[in-house]
Amino acid sequence: MPLDHGVGTVRSLLRAISRVSAWGLSITLAIAATGCKVTNADVDTWKGTRKGPGKMVAVMLADNIFERSIRPAVESFEGQHAGARIVLAELDDPQHLIHLGVPELDNGRVRRIVEKPQTPPSPYAVTGLYFYDAAVWDFLPTLEPSARGELEITDVNNWYVGRDAMEYDVVEGFWGDAGESIDAYYEVNDYVRQNGANK
Repeated sequence: MPLDHGVGTVRSLLRAISRVSAWGLSITLAIAATGCKVTNADVDTWKGTRKGPGKMVAVMLADNIFERSIRPAVESFEGQHAGARIVLAELDDPQHLIHLGVPELDNGRVRRIVEKPQTPPSPYAVTGLYFYDAAVWDFLPTLEPSARGELEITDVNNWYVGRDAMEYDVVEGFWGDAGESIDAYYEVNDYVRQNGANK
């Protein structure tokens, strides 16, 4: 779980992790340095959580908030057995999409994912919830920084797309990325205060 928020948030998360660990879950928390992109934290986290061949992994960015439970996506991935799965959110504002990863879809398949497109190929954003089979551990060491100098989650996802091994779900209800901007941070917090989350 990559994290780029303050110490108080970290303490709260550590308390929550200690509670859910009793359920048999293995959760790793990575704290990104100031100015570090979350995509680098993703890869660092995965490298630190590798337990050996055969391990599937779910990655959720700590600043992503879902109104509805993510259980349906988890169960879909469990039934998938191989490949990867992303969770999409339909957005009304095309201008919002130019700041996010956006999939190009064709006949129910993901054809590619474009990071921060000037002309979004669909009305969907790729949320910060990803599921990968064990093949991701073989691909991660080959991942190279993009032109922006970052290790891109989109490159991981497009590797699976290129192997025709990417599935997706479309989230119901509200989804917000509180780390996108200060305005998004306030919008997400206001929504959760008024409506709750993870229903």
